[in-house]
Amino acid sequence: MHMKLYDSLSMSAVPIVDGPPSYIGFIPTERSVIHMDAYPDPKDLADYINYLDNNDTAYLEYLSYRRDAIDISAKNRLEPTFLENWKDAKAFNEKSSYCSVCRGLIPWWKAKQEGTDYVEPNKDIFLVDDSCTSVGKWNYVNQGPPYQPDWIPRPRDEFTRPDFHELPPAISDRVHDKSTSIFIANVSFILLFIVFISVLIRESRKDRYKTVIDV
Repeated sequence: MHMKLYDSLSMSAVPIVDGPPSYIGFIPTERSVIHMDAYPDPKDLADYINYLDNNDTAYLEYLSYRRDAIDISAKNRLEPTFLENWKDAKAFNEKSSYCSVCRGLIPWWKAKQEGTDYVEPNKDIFLVDDSCTSVGKWNYVNQGPPYQPDWIPRPRDEFTRPDFHELPPAISDRVHDKSTSIFIANVSFILLFIVFISVLIRESRKDRYKTVIDV
């Protein structure tokens, strides 16, 4: 679980998680992941993901711990327990990386090949979480709507798209300037079109007048 989560975060993705009740210590902030069990109805989760896909402002809020890295120090930007876990990256990797799986399997495989007794290693060498999702947690979905789980859904913690006036001044100014430029361009095009039509009408009248004089 730890490395799959780490891979998602390292790729600047927003993980959708449903494992242990708490991810404290394994995620940068409490608002850097989406919890599946806040959406007992799968359609609600799909709707929210679609909303984020169409609203960059809301989506990027999940990545604020990266966005603010230049201006805000790690201790004021990341969860203390997350920093504590990663203060020694080498030690953490030895317990949670994919390589730690190999380190656990090699002694077992060696004992099997040699026909010797396998001694269970000290579990402290791995980061073990016994509170992961129980089997059958989502079986109720197979019964169709209305979706009624036998567990209490987690409270939703959604980012919503801010109104125009709530945008930071620099962004608001850029949006305003762009809108103004588009308006001016449209008005200019309409005026140019009117002038063009007027010239055509005037030239057409001149030709008709000239024809009458010639006759």
